[in-house]
Amino acid sequence: MKPQALRLLAGVLIEVSVSDVFAQPAYPSRAIRMLVPFPAGAGVDIVARMLAVPLAQTLGQPVVVDNRPGAGGTLACELAAKAPPDGYTLLLGNISTFAMAPAIYKQLSYEPVKSFAPMAFRRSVFGELLRSASRTRVTS
Repeated sequence: MKPQALRLLAGVLIEVSVSDVFAQPAYPSRAIRMLVPFPAGAGVDIVARMLAVPLAQTLGQPVVVDNRPGAGGTLACELAAKAPPDGYTLLLGNISTFAMAPAIYKQLSYEPVKSFAPMAFRRSVFGELLRSASRTRVTS
């Protein structure tokens, strides 16, 4: 193939790929849905509501907390897994929805590892190792 034809082909491919990127609307252009697999007032719900406010302020779009309790959290996970992968449906999961549910239920309608893409890790305070603030020195 001639060098001119290669340059022309490369230019066309770059143009097509760049035009597709610029044709996308800015994210987010509508409200974001945050699925919570537990009832309103539960610990995970409180964390979701605390995250929703600064997330909405940062993104410039409302973040709607949608509580979908039931079946150990698998109902909300199923909704999130079936949602289009466009970033407008988020799931605030925890150990029960991703580790315990596969061990308890024989068939899930979603694959805990393959159906979701992680976005952030919420720090857990359970299992913290604390010690007294005294001046006692610990030696081994």
